[in-house]
Amino acid sequence: MPLLVPSPDLLARFENTCASLLGLARVLSRKSRNLRTSRDLLLPKLISGELDVSNLPEPQAAAA
Repeated sequence: MPLLVPSPDLLARFENTCASLLGLARVLSRKSRNLRTSRDLLLPKLISGELDVSNLPEPQAAAA
């Protein structure tokens, strides 16, 4: 059974692509964890009324 070995150029391109994707996955995981932490801290205070947001301005719609 023949063993296929990629060229050094193809292997380097694959490694670069994987490294970029893994880096992006780490960043997104960190952002998700930070959002989860913020939610867990703020939601109980919002529900109980301890944190009042009634005087905050409405967010502006993002430009298309």
